[in-house]
Amino acid sequence: MALAPFEYFREALSEFLATCCFVFLMCGTGLSTRDPNDALGLDLTAHFAVSLANGLAATTVIYMFGSISGAHFNPVVSVSLWAIGKLSTIRMVMYFAAQMAGGIFGAALLKGVFPSNPIAYPNQGGLGHTDLTADVTPANGWMCELLITFTLVFTAMRVAVDPVNFGKFAPLIIGGVIFVNVMIGVTISGGSMNPARSFGPAVVSGVWFHHWVYWVGPFMGGGLATLLYWQVFQSKEQSKPYRQFQNPRDEQTLEMEAVMDADAQHD
Repeated sequence: MALAPFEYFREALSEFLATCCFVFLMCGTGLSTRDPNDALGLDLTAHFAVSLANGLAATTVIYMFGSISGAHFNPVVSVSLWAIGKLSTIRMVMYFAAQMAGGIFGAALLKGVFPSNPIAYPNQGGLGHTDLTADVTPANGWMCELLITFTLVFTAMRVAVDPVNFGKFAPLIIGGVIFVNVMIGVTISGGSMNPARSFGPAVVSGVWFHHWVYWVGPFMGGGLATLLYWQVFQSKEQSKPYRQFQNPRDEQTLEMEAVMDADAQHD
């Protein structure tokens, strides 16, 4: 069953707004909690606050937009679902573009909100951009992004996409994983796990240091997680899947086709 153009627009707008909100919230928290006297720019309290804000932002955005488009707000998630047949090609391309645009718009909002004061907001110029910290090599950063994205995507597959899933608790679990991953990664690579989250601030601020790390690492980690889930850990039970991360209209279309096939066989 073909979708009306408005429905495609609605889903793309959902991904755009979800990514915009996520980038604005998580990068904004990083800007607000920067300590100019700390070598890493974050004290322990701010480190925890930024990590918690990332997890809460993700959980909130999933609850806000999950029933519309799945609330991926991450190109790695969309491509991973496309790879296992859970997302059509046209939606994957549409979501990808909307997420990148949303990341740019979210960073642009930050530029308008935070004043250009290098003393009060020493990282304002980078708009919460992701970069490697002192003494961290590109290989270290790549490995960090690969591993934390692996855990994020594998968790999403198991708790939200799998036929046996955690229902309405899935966004909370995913938010919890993001919280832990940022706690680990923020002092190494910034804990991105999301090319759109890194791309938006880079475009608006013009800061592109080690930017390749935030594409290669997440996509490799997401690819490994998807392959492992699909080939080894996918549940065989066919209980009704939770709609989070899966486009509900794709599922409805499959259900209608199954009913039509059953009727045809009966006739």
